[in-house]
Amino acid sequence: MNQQQLTTTGRYGPGTLDTSFWNAAFQAGALGYALQFHELHAPSAVEAEINSAVLPIQRPKAAMFNGLRAGGLLRITDPQEITVNLYGPGDRAALSLGSERGWPVLINDTRPHEYARRQLHLDAVSVPELLVLAVYAGWLPKNEAFAMLQQIAPITGANLMQAATLAITHYP
Repeated sequence: MNQQQLTTTGRYGPGTLDTSFWNAAFQAGALGYALQFHELHAPSAVEAEINSAVLPIQRPKAAMFNGLRAGGLLRITDPQEITVNLYGPGDRAALSLGSERGWPVLINDTRPHEYARRQLHLDAVSVPELLVLAVYAGWLPKNEAFAMLQQIAPITGANLMQAATLAITHYP
């Protein structure tokens, strides 16, 4: 058994966390599902974006991030090199780390999400897609998934929302 297998807490192994995913998953109340699917790794640029308030203030989403980090459920992992030169610092670091390690990228911004899939050939998971996976796994009732989608609609691309709504609607 290799070191990666020994340290993986999520059933599908490590995943690279982006700020957009963290913010939307926190807002929807879906972080528990992300932890069940993946061991979360956030680059330090993502950590800096989440902890952007002037200390000692911690927004609730930062307090959760810091608590999970302190408890070992979320790790700070930086890429050896930033190889993606598009988007913001957190996006660049998360996409570079995912590309370097071959890990799925947990990202909610539409353009970087599509870039991860089409240009880097990585699995990219948005929060709406995470909710679909949770419904399909039998963990999340459809009506609750629809309510969670509504909570993140203002901060999530319409195409991601429509695809998830359709997938959940047609699930038995």
